[in-house]
Amino acid sequence: MLLLSLLLTSLFHSSLYELLRVGRVKIFDVIQRFYILPWILKGLRVFYKSPTLFHAKFKLQSLPFTQSLPACIVVAVALIFSHKRFSSTMAATPVTVNPPSIEVPAAAGNCSLELTNSAAEVRYCFKVKSTDNAHYRVKPVFGFVEAGGAGQLEVTRLAGPPSNDDRLEILFLPVDADTPDPKAPFSAGTSPAFVLDVPLIAQ
Repeated sequence: MLLLSLLLTSLFHSSLYELLRVGRVKIFDVIQRFYILPWILKGLRVFYKSPTLFHAKFKLQSLPFTQSLPACIVVAVALIFSHKRFSSTMAATPVTVNPPSIEVPAAAGNCSLELTNSAAEVRYCFKVKSTDNAHYRVKPVFGFVEAGGAGQLEVTRLAGPPSNDDRLEILFLPVDADTPDPKAPFSAGTSPAFVLDVPLIAQ
């Protein structure tokens, strides 16, 4: 049981290290964007109440295995979930977005996003989705990022209440050089090759 506890702790630490290693991503943005903080806190809260861990740290009498097993299961699920979110999101993608997040006045404002394709031989089409279509407008919604090239998005915020929990989701698919319509590949229901999330903060 102690070995399981150590393995779970190691998994959490490796995920955290992976996050810290990616310098261009702000800790606050990641926590806010992927909602991993509640999972980690809940898991650790239960984990550090585990009798087995207390026994290992403070030499107290351990309770039976069956009483501490549920706590470890909860921690395992929480850490595996957060680790998958870290791995899938922090993995390098051929297209990057700059700036990585948008801050605009809640009263109204606009911002430009630049999409840069580092793949020298792969052309991508993209589709932009928003968690708040009532207060945000994006142009274009569909488009291409040429191989080794760049594209631009214009994001407009309409007047409304402050909000810091919205985001843009930019879906990407590789396409042939002669594909004329960026919308068509998404109409087939194909899963995107990767997705970039851009937090939207209106104050």
